Amino acid sequence: MSYIPTAWIDHVNSGNRYNIFNNDDGTKEIVYAGEVLQQGTPMSAENLNHMEQGILDASQTADKAKTAADNIGNTMNLTGTRITNLEQKTSDMYSKSEVFEIIVQKIAEIVAGAPEDFDTLKEMSDWITNHADSAAEMNTAITKNSKDILLLEENTDSAESNIALNMSTLGFRRKNLLKLYRPPGYTWTHGTGLITWVFNDDYSVSATVTSEISEATGTIGITIAEITLKPGIYIYSVEGYSTPSITHTQLYTVNADGSIKWLKNFAAVENKITVTEETTYRFLNTRNNLVTVGVTETIYPMLRYADITDSTFEPYSESADERFKKFEQQPLLYSSTTTEESPLTVNIPGLFKNYSAVICQINTSNTTGRYNLTLPLKYIKSIGTGSYYSADSQIMFEYADDNNLCIRTGMGQSNPTMSGVKIISLY
Repeated sequence: MSYIPTAWIDHVNSGNRYNIFNNDDGTKEIVYAGEVLQQGTPMSAENLNHMEQGILDASQTADKAKTAADNIGNTMNLTGTRITNLEQKTSDMYSKSEVFEIIVQKIAEIVAGAPEDFDTLKEMSDWITNHADSAAEMNTAITKNSKDILLLEENTDSAESNIALNMSTLGFRRKNLLKLYRPPGYTWTHGTGLITWVFNDDYSVSATVTSEISEATGTIGITIAEITLKPGIYIYSVEGYSTPSITHTQLYTVNADGSIKWLKNFAAVENKITVTEETTYRFLNTRNNLVTVGVTETIYPMLRYADITDSTFEPYSESADERFKKFEQQPLLYSSTTTEESPLTVNIPGLFKNYSAVICQINTSNTTGRYNLTLPLKYIKSIGTGSYYSADSQIMFEYADDNNLCIRTGMGQSNPTMSGVKIISLY
């Protein structure tokens, strides 16, 4: 309710005349003698309270106005933020043509490669509507197949590792590719006698510190293996590390000028090697000055294809292909006399491709017959011509048939023998 002000007026007498009377109680009384020209507004409690109420209402109205102003300010800020966001969203909105193009593209992705009868969403929807049972069966099959596919993926991962390991186990591919740089039993002592390395029969390498290695001497090592790797991923692992900080393997290559290029320092149990082009690598086993004198440490180095996940050490062995090739290069040797035919026990060192085969320590005490060696011709590269004579025996090369060569001994000798006679060369 709006405030109605009181119109205050003065009380006016005619003239400025008055009488003063002394009362019996000692008070004085003033009595205006003039005529009242204007009756003044009474200064009553009612009028004063009305004025106070108006002041109070005005004060409360001011407070409400300030609160309302604050609310309006907050609302304007929030509205401004919303307008900004709306402007941003508006700028991000696609035009009608862009939306149409996106819809066409997504539909094309859905029906891509579909037969002509199913290259629209309506055709697909109609088919599903008319084949509700088939669609349900299809959905069930998809759900089941998704589980089967997931299980198949898990089994495939496991099978790949097993296949790789089985290929190695069967010999088609070695598990441990690392052939030691030195033959089993080889022993090497550092020039100053600080460490002695031994290459063991089980393809492990032992190192014994015989004298204290000074800090100035630093690290001492020996090359334990050399291998040419084709592009691929390999894992170098080592069993037997007791203190990796004092024992490790360094991988390096030798440049054409004989200089060394250091590649990696392996102190961990397993290390990945990624080969991008065919490269010959060497592996250096080292010890440093922290090794205790008298301590022997034996390590079991292994290099395997990365798809073989089993890291258990396995000694190096030749692949099946290598073993077959070597087997083909070894001739089958037979002996015969006039009375019997039996295998011949001989010692044949160096039976390798492009090397001569040497037969030695062949003896017979047959005084009446001849001693024969038969070799398949496919292994023979060259032979001598005619007969070969020595001080103790006579040897003759003679073709037994189209496939075999017969080497005959004991021609006319009472006790023929052969020792150290080179008779053939192999492919």
